[in-house]
Amino acid sequence: RHLQHVTELLKELSIMEEQSPPITVYCDNQAAIKCAEGRMSNDNYHIKRRFHIVREQVEDQAVTIKDLRTDLMVADIMTKPLDKKKNRTFTDIMLGHAEPFHPPK
Repeated sequence: RHLQHVTELLKELSIMEEQSPPITVYCDNQAAIKCAEGRMSNDNYHIKRRFHIVREQVEDQAVTIKDLRTDLMVADIMTKPLDKKKNRTFTDIMLGHAEPFHPPK
């Protein structure tokens, strides 16, 4: 939902075009990727309706989900304790002092 709100804000501010290509979301969780792409088994009936928003965004081609190795996940700086080298690398990337990793296509 946050991505949807930010996208709408960027469009209102004319920073993003109305007919923009899908936004790519990188994920290191294979189960989450399968769920978002609708490739989960029927055993997952317990997943609440609100978690299907991502799947709807993928189906509407507003978002694409791509796999990214865990060691390249820059967002980890916000959620995990990291060693000093990785913390510095990710901080530099987030501040624009270093080029982000370019995952394989």
